[in-house]
Amino acid sequence: MQVCHPLLPFHRRVLEGDPAPERCRARTHRRVLQPCAPGGGAQQLSYAAAVGLREVLTAGKPAIGAWCVIPGSFTAEAVAAAGFDWVCIDAQHGLIGYQEMLGMLQAVAVTGVPSLVRVPWNDPGWIMKALDAGAAGVIVPMVNSPEEAEAAVGACRYPPQGFRSWGPTRASLHAASYSPDTANRSVICAVMVETVPALDRLDEIVSVPGVDAVFIGPSDFALSMGFAPRS
Repeated sequence: MQVCHPLLPFHRRVLEGDPAPERCRARTHRRVLQPCAPGGGAQQLSYAAAVGLREVLTAGKPAIGAWCVIPGSFTAEAVAAAGFDWVCIDAQHGLIGYQEMLGMLQAVAVTGVPSLVRVPWNDPGWIMKALDAGAAGVIVPMVNSPEEAEAAVGACRYPPQGFRSWGPTRASLHAASYSPDTANRSVICAVMVETVPALDRLDEIVSVPGVDAVFIGPSDFALSMGFAPRS
């Protein structure tokens, strides 16, 4: 389980742990990847990177990511190529719709860096569409209870671990080994704790099986406490 610090300058978020992980030549998550993609192509490389990122989170090691709020495939590709361990495509507060998200996922996949999508809400339809489009995982906002965390986890995973509907339109295109089992093992489900009620039930939320990381939403948390958020 990882807990993310509040928003840092340049939309950079740092997961707690030791100093930043070492970089390597291809700027992918090199713990499981070679500098070059094998025959499976960009999507296979991205899938392997997702597995690597999940292993890092499970081990409690740090992973540094960048937040993309501006729509554009080149923007996302340039950010991913800068050496981050993961990239978030923000479909909640970023100026990004589904079509823009799809193009950004395709662009980031070329770099081998795993992409997470912050979905607009804890909506199974949005979560599944983001994963079907090739996201390595999702960040789900405004999770206030263990029941809501369970719903987010369930939307991320195929039965029997969840209730995700089968239809990995893009996710399976270039990954010959894609299956419900491999998808369930690699997917990352992160939830956001952003209110006082959520904080009161934090221990229960983080104990839900399948919750891989927790982000703190400082602005909404301030509003929940009756304070104005800081820019």
